[in-house]
Amino acid sequence: MAAAVESMMYFGATPWHGLGNPVSEDAAGDVAQSIQAAGLDWEVNKEQLQTSAGEVVPGAWATIRQNDRRALGVVGDQYTVLQNRDAFNWFQPFLDTKQVRFETAGSLHNGEIVWAMAKLAGNLEVGKGDDVAKYLLLAHSHSGRLKVQISTTPIRVVCQNTLRMAQQDSRTKLFSSIRHTRNMETRLNDAREDVAKANHLFMLSLEKYQFLASKRADMATVDQYFRKVLDISEDKTVELSTRNQNRLDNLKKLFFMGKGSELQTSSGTWWGAYNAVTEYQTWEHGRTRDNRLESLWFGKDDALDVALQMATAA
Repeated sequence: MAAAVESMMYFGATPWHGLGNPVSEDAAGDVAQSIQAAGLDWEVNKEQLQTSAGEVVPGAWATIRQNDRRALGVVGDQYTVLQNRDAFNWFQPFLDTKQVRFETAGSLHNGEIVWAMAKLAGNLEVGKGDDVAKYLLLAHSHSGRLKVQISTTPIRVVCQNTLRMAQQDSRTKLFSSIRHTRNMETRLNDAREDVAKANHLFMLSLEKYQFLASKRADMATVDQYFRKVLDISEDKTVELSTRNQNRLDNLKKLFFMGKGSELQTSSGTWWGAYNAVTEYQTWEHGRTRDNRLESLWFGKDDALDVALQMATAA
């Protein structure tokens, strides 16, 4: 497996690192089969930490994977374990009504982080031949380093770029961050009710994508945009480091020659400029594929907001 990916399953196209257990469409709609294929059919218990002399360490517990006794992390008294089966069962009402199917699921860092990504039925059409698929992502950690996170995750079909919802527009965000505490189950049930809004939120995002596709972008302004999202000097008289110059050159190349750049929606538009960034972030940024994955799912990014602001001002 890739460095950080311990195990995973996938339905449909082979995922980013070319590995994992493929499953049938029936299995992708079934919790038990998906858990088994993802290598997640194990449980985690909290066990009180003790000194080498056998003395209890107050307020300190280890999370222990029961199948191999691996310690996944150290947590406090309030931490409540979310078992893998319960994380997957969160999707059950949507599986029952055929609203979603699992597309990828697995664990990172030897079981510390677990995720399940489900695809919602139907795509968003930015323009002819340019669709965006709709996903729900549930991820959390058994180590205490990550809360339970539920978010909408758009992926552009033609290039499999992972997009971001606009960070500054509360109307388009579906994001829950739930602590591993005793009221976690209630919070998860509340978050499930919010998913009913997901398709509406995706449609609001589609309006933004189509706006970007309708706005022409001159190269000088695109260069300024790339510098903003890369957080490098916008003063063209300043000599850039080799690394920053290479990053900027890569974005310019993707703007003209990236996957889907020839489409009418992308060619010379702000949608094309934004997708040069998303292609770079999805496929080229970071030292490893796993670094990119974690950054895309759990990091923060304002590339869409900046594109919208600059396209509006153009």
